[in-house]
Amino acid sequence: MPTGAYKSGAMVAVLILVVEDERDIRDMLCELFEEEGYRVTCVNHWAQMMPINEAYRPDLLFVDLMLPGVSGIELARRLREDGLPDTPMVAMSASPDMLRSAAHSKLFQETLPKPFDIEQLLTYAERYAA
Repeated sequence: MPTGAYKSGAMVAVLILVVEDERDIRDMLCELFEEEGYRVTCVNHWAQMMPINEAYRPDLLFVDLMLPGVSGIELARRLREDGLPDTPMVAMSASPDMLRSAAHSKLFQETLPKPFDIEQLLTYAERYAA
């Protein structure tokens, strides 16, 4: 069960942002995280993301590496520059080459191959969503 975080003196559920263009995978991730007690925002395209600011700041991101229009690595680079320099990010892909590129980029704390090992997925959520 997530521990939550304190914001303005009150305990709030941790917010996970999932950026995944494959509907079935996105829906599964969102449902799984919600069942585990996390707040979740799920988008299928980077352009659907809310602006990162004080009112909306995810605590953890799961980012697909093969997104339409921009790679997950480029998206992570932009997010690091635009307000999430230290927010944990997990790269997801079925491509071993893309996962290696993500690991070498130093933008992600972890990489997660598809198909997912659910226990590993939840371990990463627990580890980084604090």
